[in-house]
Amino acid sequence: SSLVTFCFRISCNAYTSATRAVIRVLHSGRGALFSKKVGGGLFYLLSAASCALLKIGEKTMKLLATTVFTLTIATASFADTWTVDDDGKADFNNIQDAVDAASDGDEILVMPGTYTSTSSEVVNILGKEITLRSVDGHETTTIDGENVRRGILCDTGETEGTVIDGFTIWRCAGDYGAGMKIDGISNGDTSPTVQNCFFSQNVATGGGGAIFSRTSSSKILECIFKWNSCPGQHGGAIYTMYNSSMEVLGCTFYANTSYYYGGAIYGTNNAEITILNCDFSLNSVQQYGGAIYLGIDAIVNQCSFVANDSATRTGGAIAVSAGGPVAIQECVFSLNTSFWDGAAIAALTGAHPTYYNSTFCNNSPSDFYTTGGGTVDDLGLNEFSGCPGSCCVQTGCSVLTPDQCDELGGTFLTSTSCLGCPTICTGDLDTDGDVDIDDLLLLIGAWGVCP
Repeated sequence: SSLVTFCFRISCNAYTSATRAVIRVLHSGRGALFSKKVGGGLFYLLSAASCALLKIGEKTMKLLATTVFTLTIATASFADTWTVDDDGKADFNNIQDAVDAASDGDEILVMPGTYTSTSSEVVNILGKEITLRSVDGHETTTIDGENVRRGILCDTGETEGTVIDGFTIWRCAGDYGAGMKIDGISNGDTSPTVQNCFFSQNVATGGGGAIFSRTSSSKILECIFKWNSCPGQHGGAIYTMYNSSMEVLGCTFYANTSYYYGGAIYGTNNAEITILNCDFSLNSVQQYGGAIYLGIDAIVNQCSFVANDSATRTGGAIAVSAGGPVAIQECVFSLNTSFWDGAAIAALTGAHPTYYNSTFCNNSPSDFYTTGGGTVDDLGLNEFSGCPGSCCVQTGCSVLTPDQCDELGGTFLTSTSCLGCPTICTGDLDTDGDVDIDDLLLLIGAWGVCP
C-alpha cells in the first residue's frame, strides 16, 4: 500500500512538472522540445507511469507512452511566426535577424518601414523554406539597398516553399541581380516565388537590374518593374540564363533600360521563359530588344507592348536570336519604335519566332525585321490596325478600339492613358466650359418624363 502511494505521488508531481514545461514550449513556439527541462519532465513522467504500471496495467502504459510520443512529434512540427518592425515593437528590428532565427515552414511578418543593412545584401534567405511577407504591402514596406548593396540573395537551394511577398525593393546595386539574385549554380536549383513586389531604381553592372536568375525555376507574380537599369550590359529589369525556367505572370515593366540587349528582359544560354499577361511600356535599349531580347525557348502570351524603343538597332518591342522556339500569341504592339525596321518584332540570324492572333499598329518605321536567314512567321488571325486607345466621351474615358469609340461618338486618342482626355464637368450641359444659367435653362427645358 505504501509503495503504491509513493508511486502515485511521483507520478502526480512528474506529470505536473512535465505538463508545465510542455505548455511553456507550446506558448512560446520556440526552442527544441527536448530541452533539459522538458526532457527531464518527460523522463519523470515515463518513470512515474512505469511505477504506476503496478496499478494501471500494461495496455494503459503503452497508451500513455504513445500519447506522450505523439505530443512530442506534433509539437516539434509546429511552424513559428516571427515579426519585424524597424521601430523595435516586434521580435526583431531587422529582417536578417528574423531570417537567421527562422526554420523551414516559418513565416516572417514585416511591419511598414524601410529596412537596410551594412552587409553586402539587405537579406540573405540562407536556403530556408520560409515566407517573408510585408503586412501592408509594397506601398509601405521597403528594402533599401542605399545604392551600395544588393536587396535579396537566394543562392542556397531555396525552393517553391520560399516566398517573398509584398515589398518595394529599391535603390539596390550589384553585379548581377541588384534587386534580387537567384543563383543555383553552386548549391543546386534555387527557385523562390516572388510576388506582389515593386522593383525600382535598381542598377546592375553585369546584368539584371532588378532580378538575375541562373539554374532556377523561379516564379515572378504580379510584380512591378520601374526605372531599373543595366547601363553597360543586358536586361534592365530581368536577366535569366543557364538551366533556368522562369514564369513571369501578371507583371508591369515600365521605363527599364539596358545598353546591349533587352531593355526589360534578357534571356539566353539554355533557359526558357513564359511571359503571360504582362504590360511593357517605355522600356528602351541602345541595340536589340527595347522590351525583350530572347535567345531561348519562350512563350509570350496576352501581353501589351506600347512605346518601347531600340535606339540604334532593331526590335523596338522584341528581338529574337537563335536559341529556341519563340511563340508570340494574343499580344498588342503599338507605338513601338526602332532605328532600323522591326519596331515590333525582329528575327536575327537563325531565329524563327511565330506570332498569332495579335494586333500591330503605329509601329515605326515598320512592324518586322529579319536578317541572316531569320523569319517572322505569321500563324494567322493577326490584325494590323485597330489598336485600342483612349476614348474620351462626355461621361468619362475608356480604353476602346477606334470603331468602338466612333460608335459612342467619342474622341479617340492613340495612347491608352486617359490623361489626354479633357476634364469632365457633368453640369456643363452645353459643353462651353462653364456651368451657368444656360445649362440650367437646358435642364428646365428638358424637364419631365424621358421619351
